[in-house]
Amino acid sequence: MVAVQVQRLFSFFASRIRLLIKHRSTVDIFASALIRMGAGFLFWIVATQTHSASDVGIATAVISAASLVVAISTFGFEYGLLRFFDQFKNIPRRLIESTVSFVLVSTFVFSFVFVIGMPLWAKGLQSSFYSPVMGLVFIILALVTSLHLLFHRIYIAVSRTEFTLLQSTIAGSVRFIPLFLIPVAFHGSLTLSWIIGIGTSVFIGLVFIIPRFMGNRFIRFRIEKDVIGTIGAFSFKSGVGSFLNSATALIVPLLVVNILGTEQNAYFYMSWALANILVNIPVSSAWTVLAEGSRQVAIKQGVFRRELKLSILILVPLIIIVFLWGDKILSIFGSEYSFYGYDVLKLLAISSLPMTFNYLYLSTLAIDMKMKEVITFNAVITSISLVGSYALLPLIGLNGVGLSWLTAHCLVLIYILIRKYSRQISTS
Repeated sequence: MVAVQVQRLFSFFASRIRLLIKHRSTVDIFASALIRMGAGFLFWIVATQTHSASDVGIATAVISAASLVVAISTFGFEYGLLRFFDQFKNIPRRLIESTVSFVLVSTFVFSFVFVIGMPLWAKGLQSSFYSPVMGLVFIILALVTSLHLLFHRIYIAVSRTEFTLLQSTIAGSVRFIPLFLIPVAFHGSLTLSWIIGIGTSVFIGLVFIIPRFMGNRFIRFRIEKDVIGTIGAFSFKSGVGSFLNSATALIVPLLVVNILGTEQNAYFYMSWALANILVNIPVSSAWTVLAEGSRQVAIKQGVFRRELKLSILILVPLIIIVFLWGDKILSIFGSEYSFYGYDVLKLLAISSLPMTFNYLYLSTLAIDMKMKEVITFNAVITSISLVGSYALLPLIGLNGVGLSWLTAHCLVLIYILIRKYSRQISTS
């Protein structure tokens, strides 16, 4: 009897491994996300041992703020790259150059505005990060982050997902070098290390990889109106949805800094960094659904089911690990990180399950060009998460963020399931 059970268990895992190998692009994107999050996690382990909690809190808030600027300034063009790449597959240079050029200009403008208005919307950072030099550091961080994002989407669009893996590996490993070379006394040392890591991967992509898809030509600065016009409307609507989708993760660190202080933000960010390893699994699956489903709309439901199975297969063991040893993992940063961050980590980990279904479902809506619904769902998730976090942070601390995030995704999941079930009944 035991032998039969063992054989069934072995057959189960063997079939799942064969499924993973069959879909190489999904594996590459998953691995890229895991490397990116894992390298970031290791980076902050080292940073917490060499820098104060206040310095870590400032750096994580600045990096989140730069990512927030990028989420706004890209206008969803990373979605447009994927959705319309087939229309430009004979002349991809036009799409790539117009998109990259447009995003660079808008990112510079928005990052400059953020630096000027920092006393207004990031007062917690003003005392240590409000100077011409640090302002320039912030702008550079936003620019390289936007290019890093676009290059990742280009690699997916051209079905060369192995380069997403290379990009994450380079960015994740190189940032450790300046971490040990830049003096700790320099307030921007952690941020500068982050810039050098991402910047190196962007430079390699710009010089050695992207030209492969453009007839061995380097990217030129040009914005073609017809290209922007073709992908603009879809991209902008997708960008609004994407911004709403990521706004919680990017705005919450600024809320924590302003309400609880930089040290509490350090504790929260380490929990979020660990939870992000789980969160990026449904995010990566959603990108796969969008990319493959856009090329062949007829197979989108099959891709949806495949990615849902793969995501859950990976997530469940990771969630178990979080509940069993999450406090031990956080204690690597320091005992205070485990004390303040373990409970919120568990809440964030559980939320990855309803999040998986929600994100994959939204990708199928995007393929069908139902962008109003995508925006509405993301607006609901963001509103519940941010309003709940703002209200609960002063009352129950960091757990307020995790509880709000989990509640938002569960409510949306319940609504989607009820709607899908009601439609099935009405059509039967």
